[in-house]
Amino acid sequence: MPKEHIKKGMLSAFCHFFRLIFARIAAVLFGYNQHQFDTSVALASVD
Repeated sequence: MPKEHIKKGMLSAFCHFFRLIFARIAAVLFGYNQHQFDTSVALASVD
C-alpha cells in the first residue's frame, strides 16, 4: 500500500475518534440527555 494512503487512513481514523470524544464531552458539558447523546454519536459516526 502507498504511504500516502496509509497516512490518509490514519488521519481519517483520528478525526473519527476525535469527533466521538468531542460529542461525548459536549454531551456532558451541555447536560444532554441520553437520546441527544446517541444522536450526537450517530452524527459523529457518519464518515
